[in-house]
Amino acid sequence: MILMSASKRREELLKKIIKDFKIVVPDIDENIDEENPVKFVKKLSKMKVLAVDIDDTCIAADTVVVFDNKILGKPKDKLEAINTLKMLSGKKHYVLTGVSIKKGKTIKTFYDRTDIEFRDLSENEIVDYVENMNPLDKAGSYGIQDSNFVKSYDGSYYNVVGLPIEKLKEELDKLDYTILEVKNLKKVYDKEVIFENISFKVSKGEIFSVIGKSGIGKSTIGKIIIGITKYDEGEILFDKKDLKERKIRDIQMIFQDPYSSLDETMNIYELLSEPLIVNKEKDIEKKVNEMLDILELSEYKYKYPKDLSGGQRQRVVVGEAMILRPKLIIADEPTSALDLTTQQKILDLILYFNKEYATTFIFISHDLDIVKEISTSIFRLIK
Repeated sequence: MILMSASKRREELLKKIIKDFKIVVPDIDENIDEENPVKFVKKLSKMKVLAVDIDDTCIAADTVVVFDNKILGKPKDKLEAINTLKMLSGKKHYVLTGVSIKKGKTIKTFYDRTDIEFRDLSENEIVDYVENMNPLDKAGSYGIQDSNFVKSYDGSYYNVVGLPIEKLKEELDKLDYTILEVKNLKKVYDKEVIFENISFKVSKGEIFSVIGKSGIGKSTIGKIIIGITKYDEGEILFDKKDLKERKIRDIQMIFQDPYSSLDETMNIYELLSEPLIVNKEKDIEKKVNEMLDILELSEYKYKYPKDLSGGQRQRVVVGEAMILRPKLIIADEPTSALDLTTQQKILDLILYFNKEYATTFIFISHDLDIVKEISTSIFRLIK
């Protein structure tokens, strides 16, 4: 998710509804020839989301204050800010925000309006506000809005300060955030049908659990998605494209057995740095050290797998999978070989990466209690 704005106000507002996003400031000329306020904010917000070619969902907004059917420009200096507030004192005006959301080739544009009535303001409090609250540092004419000046309003107050997050959330919820779609999957082994007609969707940022009895084919589904096992019928789409078109780094796997998953000839630093080296990443040492801190294994940096417990080894396996910041992780029974205390540490790591990096997980397990603890969605595999 990308917020296309330099506004700290908008950044703080968006954090109320979205936990993980990046900031990109578009370089556009905002002096457009449009007098209609609604058309102005919608057109400008759309120009912003079109300014860069980014695959992620992009959000852009533009907010204006309208008085006497005219858009008020940003005050050029303190005197102009004072005169603008005097003009609005005791008067009604309204705030418009145009918002555009771009996802792929689809652009959704809408606007929100909030009607404001200022109370009567004394000259002293106007001057004091302009001198001490730095309204000129804030973007646009809406920077002079202050909650203490408002007598009444009708609409979203979040809109007044730059982003109508209630309406934005409604529009975002309508978008399809499917990262993986499995359609009518069938797997046959030695003429025996392991499973067939398997279909499900996984949304970005969720922990999607696949549960079922041992031997029913849960791990096979994971291996098919990661690309190490072929399927016989069906279709798998990753980010709306055939799974075969994916980048290897975008989908990683946490395997069940920590004793067979690590190269015994490499120390922990080498194990974590190898994926970064292969993918020609920068700042390798910094990234490895950050991961070691998250895994709580910094003191084992130059130790070898043989020096670690099973739980510590499994944390390294998690780190190997996460070091490239993949979009999707397949976690195949990652806690089944561990004691309860160590299990919880692995689950906590999965929850951490899901929250902090917005990583999507497919969590494969036969343990319903664990699945209930961490899942946002559960798919039960039965014959």
